[in-house]
Amino acid sequence: MNKAVVAIGAIRQRRGFTEAKSVSRAGREFVRLTDPAAVWLDAMTSKHPDAMVAKKTLFEAYNGSARKEGRAPITQTALSLAVKRLIPGIEDGQRTVAGVVKTHVWLGIELLDEKGLGTQHSED
Repeated sequence: MNKAVVAIGAIRQRRGFTEAKSVSRAGREFVRLTDPAAVWLDAMTSKHPDAMVAKKTLFEAYNGSARKEGRAPITQTALSLAVKRLIPGIEDGQRTVAGVVKTHVWLGIELLDEKGLGTQHSED
């Protein structure tokens, strides 16, 4: 019992368990293989309070990338569920985009290009 008390104190002091680099790499590989939407969203979107992206634009970009990489495309509903699950605090709404009123959009994220640049931070 005394060893357990000492061990729990050390764990609390470290703020949790440590993780070996190989375990961390294996975890990232597992996510890559089992949740390609998570990997794509992490690489191709950026959170920004003033950003927004049309849901259709994000959907078409995801499925275009999936086809290019030999992955199966997904439905718009599946991508929307993934976005809500993977991006904390994401909100959806309707905005006027390119003159089209009531366009369904994601608020707080932007779509990045292949260079990692988004509309909020693009080079002119």
